[in-house]
Amino acid sequence: MGGDFAGPYSWTYHPWVKEMHDSWATYNYAMKGAQLGVTEVAINRSFYTLDIKKRDVLYVLPTAKGAAKFSKGRFTPALALSPYLKGLFTDLNSIDMKQAGQNCLYISGSRGDNNLKNIPASELILDEIDEMEQKQIWLALERLSGQLEKHVWGISTPTIPEFGIHKLYLGSTQEHFFFKCPHCGRQTELVWPECVEIVGEYDTDVRCNESFLKCKECKHKLEHKDKPKFLAEGKWQQTVSGNQDVRGFYINQLYSYTVTPGELVVAYFRGFGDEYAAKEFHNSKLGMPFVGAGARLTDEMVGNAHACEPYSLHDPRPVYAGDRVITMGIDQGPMGYIVVCEWFFSRPPDKDRSAAARCKVVWIEKYLDDNWDRLDELMHEWQVLYAVIDGQPETNAARQFARRFVDYVGLCRYDRGHVAKEIVTSEEHTGAPLHKVDRTGWLSTVLGRFKTNPTRIHLPIDIPDEFKKHVKSLVRTYDKDENGNPYSVYKSIGADHFAHALTYAEIALQFVPLSGGQNLSKIW
Repeated sequence: MGGDFAGPYSWTYHPWVKEMHDSWATYNYAMKGAQLGVTEVAINRSFYTLDIKKRDVLYVLPTAKGAAKFSKGRFTPALALSPYLKGLFTDLNSIDMKQAGQNCLYISGSRGDNNLKNIPASELILDEIDEMEQKQIWLALERLSGQLEKHVWGISTPTIPEFGIHKLYLGSTQEHFFFKCPHCGRQTELVWPECVEIVGEYDTDVRCNESFLKCKECKHKLEHKDKPKFLAEGKWQQTVSGNQDVRGFYINQLYSYTVTPGELVVAYFRGFGDEYAAKEFHNSKLGMPFVGAGARLTDEMVGNAHACEPYSLHDPRPVYAGDRVITMGIDQGPMGYIVVCEWFFSRPPDKDRSAAARCKVVWIEKYLDDNWDRLDELMHEWQVLYAVIDGQPETNAARQFARRFVDYVGLCRYDRGHVAKEIVTSEEHTGAPLHKVDRTGWLSTVLGRFKTNPTRIHLPIDIPDEFKKHVKSLVRTYDKDENGNPYSVYKSIGADHFAHALTYAEIALQFVPLSGGQNLSKIW
């Protein structure tokens, strides 16, 4: 090993990893804080599988660029520091594949189906699961289907509840690392905030460095420098009854020898009034998922979306064109999802139509992907003034739909780089305009309607529970761009198709020609 722990590999400063090396459960999931030695477990197991088991290994990271960087930064130095490991490999020239005799170590990014196809392996490592496209996880798992002996390791700092590593961890044994308190002799663990004596009042308060760990059982101070001693004989303990072949491990930075209690307290104070800093504290320090205030719709918010006068999805359709402002949004896929909305204006609309409009969901529906005629029927049935359809996966069929209703239908593509509710339209010459929009900005506009009091969106009394689940599945969190700068993004903890169809209906409002017969001062 190099760096701070130069010399032969040891678990002196990371005693919790010893038992993780020896887990032979088929599925193993580690939900952790940052820099806790768990990735080294995955690397060691990869070498062991190649050298002793004589089997292939597939090591997956979120992106191909990240995989290449990881290969150069973690595997290559390990080989340089160990003559034995260097001698194990017969071909090191490729960044994404290293040959060890008849077996291979494949290092791949998760994005793009072709990256994970046709790679058989018996040891699968999924590193930083929460940063991966979730559907790719299951594609990677399929790579093990032909193996008699197989093991999966999923590793990640969590982001939001019921997503990625947290979702996998909830279905496991949910093991915590317990140790014997050197003062009271009872078995205990390190948890926040019970095990931290917080000193200081804000992040720049020098007294934060006086903060210290304590046993939550006897309240006695636990010396940070003595961690290697009192944690040495610690053991993983199952906290829920679960399938022993699906092990889950949880560890946080309170256990870290390189992170002091004072540093944890400073990070905690930085989260006051700063949602991104609060997220980083919970995710990277505590190894726990986090949702900021208002980042996700609640049952109460959705339940409040009712009109003054109850109405039904089966109320009468428009009698003639021009009197009602109606749009339609379609989220296509193997199953298509449709939302039809009627719009009302409390004041003449200006450049920001969404701000001036109230939304009434009048119809929702699902259709099979080969029944495109149904969209035509709904355009006539509801006399839709403009419809927006997801441009993928059936782009050609979507374009044909748009060409059947010239000036009344546009395709949509979520595209980073646009500002808030900016819409950039292209390909008008094809008769199928493509509207490029910022995903986060428009989802915030639509979901924000449910949070406004009095509500700016109305739902029928017979709206299906599936619709409610879809709009509650989107959670606002943060990612980092290539320069390390945070930006907000919505992640889904479940199916969210109706939420996107509703968003497309909102985007469609921006293209309705508001003139003539519409009563723009009408308040419903």
